[in-house]
Amino acid sequence: MYGGDDSAKKPASATDGVRKMSKSIGNYIALNDTSTDMYGKMMSIPDRILSRYYDLLTDIASHERAPDPYAAKKHLAHLLTEQFHGVAAADAAEDDFATRFSARQIPADLPEATVNLPPDGFGLLDLMCRLEFASSNSEARRLVQQRAVKVDGHVVADPRHHFRASATLVLAVGKRRMSRVRLQ
Repeated sequence: MYGGDDSAKKPASATDGVRKMSKSIGNYIALNDTSTDMYGKMMSIPDRILSRYYDLLTDIASHERAPDPYAAKKHLAHLLTEQFHGVAAADAAEDDFATRFSARQIPADLPEATVNLPPDGFGLLDLMCRLEFASSNSEARRLVQQRAVKVDGHVVADPRHHFRASATLVLAVGKRRMSRVRLQ
C-alpha cells in the first residue's frame, strides 16, 4: 500500500481514467505497442490519474515530479517508452507526437500507399479498409459518422465520399492512423 491509501486494492485505471484496462475496449497500453503508440497513449491519460500512473510505474516521489501536468506526462511517456524501446525510440516518439499534435503538422516519415483507381472511382470506406484503418465497412462508416476521418486535414462526414481522379492525399483516421495515399 502507498501511505495507507487503499488505491492498491482498486483495479488499474485505463487510459480513459474511468474503466479498467481492456483490450476489447481499446483503453490500454500494451508492452509490445510501438514506441509511437506507447508514447501517444501515455500522453492521452487524464490529468486526474497521472499521479497514480507515476506511483505505479516509477519510484519518482511526488515532490520531484513536474508540477505542470503536460510536462509531467511528457516525462512519464518518455520514461516508459525508453524502458521498452530505448532512448532513441523514445526521443523519436516524442518528436513525432510534437509534430502530429502540438504543431499539427504532417510528419515527414508518414507511411505511403499506392492504390490503383478503378474507372468508376474508389469509395472512402473501401479505401479505409484497404489501408487497414478499419476492419470492415461498418467500422469505417462509424468512424466517418464520428467525424474521425480527415482527407488533407479536412473532416469527411459523408460515408459515400468517392475518389474519382488520380491524386495524392493524406488520409487520417483518428489521431494516430495517418498515411499518404497515391491514387493512380
